[in-house]
Amino acid sequence: MTRSDWNEICGAELSALGIQNFSPLEICDVGRKGPHGYELAAPTLDLLANAIKLIDVLEWLRDYEVRTPILVNSWYRDPTYNYDIGGVQRSMHMTCGAADIVKV
Repeated sequence: MTRSDWNEICGAELSALGIQNFSPLEICDVGRKGPHGYELAAPTLDLLANAIKLIDVLEWLRDYEVRTPILVNSWYRDPTYNYDIGGVQRSMHMTCGAADIVKV
């Protein structure tokens, strides 16, 4: 799936669910290059449900816990990209179930 395809398909799903504070490219920055040149591929669409669950948690964190904007540094990683950047073998990033965030 291309970056454009991912942006369109995921964007339509997020929009249908009324999600406005997170973008498809925050969930997966398709084409992002790892340190050894590997390009991040888009997740399969079945993983989008995990991303939606994480969005619920991040929204809660943003609105109730820290009450500040959140910057997503890394969310989805395909297995090869995860290996390329030194991620752990069974990282939840590979399921759209984890994100590295910082408050801004």
